[in-house]
Amino acid sequence: MLRVDLLGAANDGQNGIYILVINTRNPKGHQFVLLPELINASESNFVGAFVLPGTDPKDLSEWLRVALESVRQNGLQLTYFTGRFNQSQLQRIENAHLTLGYHGLSEEEYARARGVLGKLKKKTVLFRILDYKLGADPERPGMLHIDYLKFL
Repeated sequence: MLRVDLLGAANDGQNGIYILVINTRNPKGHQFVLLPELINASESNFVGAFVLPGTDPKDLSEWLRVALESVRQNGLQLTYFTGRFNQSQLQRIENAHLTLGYHGLSEEEYARARGVLGKLKKKTVLFRILDYKLGADPERPGMLHIDYLKFL
């Protein structure tokens, strides 16, 4: 199951969409099975712009538009694991994934994490935005947010 959450509330610091792949066969709290790559320190399943303090709303709206257009033109590859796991297996997977995001650990720790993730059966899908509509964000004057999104 694929879920797309629209973001943009004033307190979340993000404007855009966050894509989740859900496996309802796994235990509650561990059904989010996407293994996003980190690209320029951002998770690849986030499409949009981060709201930094003092950011000009026009700049932020333009960054959002550029991010959405990029996924509309090129698509976005999402990799997720497909197996059914128990709570402890899922915790190991989550810990291994988090380990790869840290810097300064020993090579052995990274190798162990890659070993856990490398054994998983994975699938890669292409997420593409077909159409979207931006509208004024009532909580942030001058800024746009996503009113409508159609994807494949």
